[in-house]
Amino acid sequence: MTHGGFKRNFKNYDAVQTYSEYTESEVEFDPSFLELDSATDIHIIMQEINKLSYTIYKYGSLCDSQVRVLQQTEDEFEKWKAKVYFDEKIDDKKFKSDKSKERHIMIKYSEEFWKLQNNINAEKYKLSLLQRVLKSLEHYGYKLHDLKDYNLAVNRNS
Repeated sequence: MTHGGFKRNFKNYDAVQTYSEYTESEVEFDPSFLELDSATDIHIIMQEINKLSYTIYKYGSLCDSQVRVLQQTEDEFEKWKAKVYFDEKIDDKKFKSDKSKERHIMIKYSEEFWKLQNNINAEKYKLSLLQRVLKSLEHYGYKLHDLKDYNLAVNRNS
């Protein structure tokens, strides 16, 4: 794999499951895909443009799914905090600020708190990876279209 590529397991979003129940799929991106063998061969450029549409769709779908996974993870964390607040009868009389309430559960339920927080951070990182892939693919598409237009113009004027 070329520098800048990745191979990671991503959660598969399912509305009826919780984060821990999600299945995983391995997703790979190799940036060497973004290299063109010939900048003057219009047939190669057109093949790349055709392949690129599918690739953008594939990674776009993964990105959309990852947004949902992240949202589910954050929602589960907020539900967990609300349950702890309720079970502990934590209210505004015991703690003066939301920050102090959160610090209390961070210390008392440290293991669970950090497990959930680390899940959120991991999913945010995976989302940012997919967003960078999509941005790279879109830029590659712009360059391919510019090369196509340039080559067509040169061939017309020859």
